[in-house]
Amino acid sequence: MNSYYKGLLDSNYNFEKSYFLRSVSENDWKEIKEALTSYFESGSSDVIEVKKSLSKIHNLRKGANNVEKLRELTDEVALEFSTKETFFKTYKALNDLITNEYMMAKPSVLECHFFPDEAKEDSVINMIRTCKFKIDIAIFSLTNNKIFAAILELWECGIDIRVITDDECCKQLGSDIFKLAADGIPIKTDDSERYHMHHKFAVIDEALLITGSFNWTTQAVKNNQENVIFFENKEVAMEYTKEFDKLWKNFKSISKEDAQKEVKKERENKRKNYK
Repeated sequence: MNSYYKGLLDSNYNFEKSYFLRSVSENDWKEIKEALTSYFESGSSDVIEVKKSLSKIHNLRKGANNVEKLRELTDEVALEFSTKETFFKTYKALNDLITNEYMMAKPSVLECHFFPDEAKEDSVINMIRTCKFKIDIAIFSLTNNKIFAAILELWECGIDIRVITDDECCKQLGSDIFKLAADGIPIKTDDSERYHMHHKFAVIDEALLITGSFNWTTQAVKNNQENVIFFENKEVAMEYTKEFDKLWKNFKSISKEDAQKEVKKERENKRKNYK
């Protein structure tokens, strides 16, 4: 990546801590097992202490596999105490806790941000950068160089990227769309002078949705009244992906060669203006 664009990104962002679908470490599972054992040993149906212990393991609710393993581990520990008189009351209380706190649909990421607010710009950029394997982007306009740099960073890391945008906006001064296409990122646009591809959303790793009125532009960050929400929910993300796939099938591609010509033309025009 061009050093200028790389310099726009936050090098100190902790992706391992922030990523929304995380595994629980072996040491964490040992702590969980100790907490469960201590709870069953007490013979109590008061789940306050075990709830405190589980809540310290922040990654526990970040992924369905973690919750399934928690249930399995609970049953494994429970077998050791199944002969105790208080067992059924103790087990039921813990089972209710796990069901209410971990089995119910509670997103591990649910944030909203409002603009204009330059301090919130990195919230959007760094959420995009958490992508591990796939991102679909449907955006009306892209002129924000930091967001451009984040997308390019993902591409250079081997992430699967698809972008849908408006055919008129991508030709406007300052648009980063052709630069992305020139690097080989698959991009498609609508083909209508009268109507617009006006979506503003992205689906990260088939699980997290970024959406709202927020355009991925510098103007949106600094001046416009905008909003954006991050919402981790696979079912909702799937619905957005279905709509994206429908548009992807019907829209036209920007070829890498055509994009490179457009980028070259823009550079030449800038040189002329500087003279």
